[in-house]
Amino acid sequence: MNKLPINEYDTADAGDDMQLRVRYQHSYGVILFCAASNKKIDCVSLWFEQREDILLEKSDGKFSYYQVKTRESTLGKWTLTDDALKKSIKRFVSFEKDFGESSSKYVFVSNCPFKESTTSKDENAIYKSPINFLRFIGTAKVYSELKGACKSRFDELAKYVGCNEDILLVVLKKIDLVVGPPLENFEIDISARHLRELELLKNTDLAVVNRIRDELIQKIYDASSLKIDDPYKHVFGYLGKSGSDPRVLSKRISLEEFEKFVNHRPSDVFAYYRNSADIEIGAAKGNLSRLKKKLERAGLGSQFESIKRRSLSAEEYFLEEAAKNPEGLSSMLDQIEGTVLTVCSDSILDATEGKINGVEAFKNAKKSLINISINNPAKVCSKNSECLIGVAGLLTGECKLWWTEEFDIEAEL
Repeated sequence: MNKLPINEYDTADAGDDMQLRVRYQHSYGVILFCAASNKKIDCVSLWFEQREDILLEKSDGKFSYYQVKTRESTLGKWTLTDDALKKSIKRFVSFEKDFGESSSKYVFVSNCPFKESTTSKDENAIYKSPINFLRFIGTAKVYSELKGACKSRFDELAKYVGCNEDILLVVLKKIDLVVGPPLENFEIDISARHLRELELLKNTDLAVVNRIRDELIQKIYDASSLKIDDPYKHVFGYLGKSGSDPRVLSKRISLEEFEKFVNHRPSDVFAYYRNSADIEIGAAKGNLSRLKKKLERAGLGSQFESIKRRSLSAEEYFLEEAAKNPEGLSSMLDQIEGTVLTVCSDSILDATEGKINGVEAFKNAKKSLINISINNPAKVCSKNSECLIGVAGLLTGECKLWWTEEFDIEAEL
């Protein structure tokens, strides 16, 4: 058989990895828009690849500069000696020199956390931590207040950046450190944890939210590129001093545009996917109070925490599957849900003599689900009993399963 170039995964080509990291950077813009739409941050618009990865424009006309850096987890947490962090601080200093009066803050975002040493007695180790260092800098009013290892770190940084102490102190006081979502599943986080927080998308199918996410990321990609749709680019004189340069304006997406797209997204942009199963993936947290009330009524209040944990864990697994293969998720969920519903319904029926004995019904259902996961795994797509009990919890929260006689749950919440 001839050797083909598609038989093995190419680990030597770093192009796909680079694309992943660029997409992470663009995706962080969606996170900022979601936070702004929910009034958690002040933002009227975002500018992409204009001076910085992301330039956030506030309502007071000032700007925050976002540097988004991805990092392999094998390299460990960020320290003050890492070149990428020092280079970012150097860039922030240059922005402060040029645009200091209009600069609100400088933000370093990464998928990896930052080293924080609170127990070490070694001052050098303590101030190698960006968190410890910047916290102390925040308390110093002037350079002369810096002492010992903190001052040594500051002086090394000033020498690397090539600026005087006063401007570096100003910049460091404006810096914030942010840990973004993990690189491995950031798209899931954006759909399930950020876009789903928007009021209009709380009850939207996850597959649809994924398509909205992808469309938004594409818009940010376009704004980050040299793509200019404005026909004024063929009229604008680049030697003039007007502030309406179409090359710059093409990099701006306003919060209003973001919200308008989410509110009035054209239906023909999306291939709507609806899961035929009863479980609504992504709604588990919102159903916890309902789940708790139903379990308490059935005498299973002591089991709430363990069932909640299993339910959220099962949902997290299905969220990952939905992001990777939404069409495949449908058939898998149908099969698992059908089996769990049948087992639990039979157990409830067997434990009913005049009225339902919820404790007995749940105990029998749990035993049956454990037995199926061990002796007939194909029937539940090889999912373990923890996942199956979690699915039972999800169905209970969705009111597809009752461990007591049905009652007006909404009236008691």
